Amino acid sequence: MKPPRPGSRKEEVYRVFLAHGEVEALALGVKLELSESTVKSWVKTWARPEAPRDSSGVDPFVKANAEAIHRDAEERFARRYPNGLE
Repeated sequence: MKPPRPGSRKEEVYRVFLAHGEVEALALGVKLELSESTVKSWVKTWARPEAPRDSSGVDPFVKANAEAIHRDAEERFARRYPNGLE
């Protein structure tokens, strides 16, 4: 995750989030006259653990899921067309 721009209101909220947690960060965001939904979105993003990546930069869960979908499609095609597209 890219850190917020230094000196921005988002960075202020981020620093409070790191030091004091979600509730304090939300309170500061509202005090800074930011939209509550915006601050909640930021906080949920920061609270989410970083997904592990492989060397290609793809989340392994997404990659495995895509491979499973592809295998399923191939199996359904093979059942429907046992001799291929003759």
